[in-house]
Amino acid sequence: MLDAVPPLRAHAGAQDGERVIKLAVLAVGGQGGGVLADWITDVAERNGYVAQSTSVAGVAQRTGATIY
Repeated sequence: MLDAVPPLRAHAGAQDGERVIKLAVLAVGGQGGGVLADWITDVAERNGYVAQSTSVAGVAQRTGATIY
């Protein structure tokens, strides 16, 4: 079944076989979305991937939802 998934496009300057994987972690304030995003980034880096994450601080107090 995974063979049916089209390959992701590599970013400019990527080496052969490199792919960009984009992942959004959606959470409601206080549910640990930031911790989960940190864990995912840490696991990726430990396995040789270049990983980065960002978050919008304080949004949960205004809207109740956050995206990491």
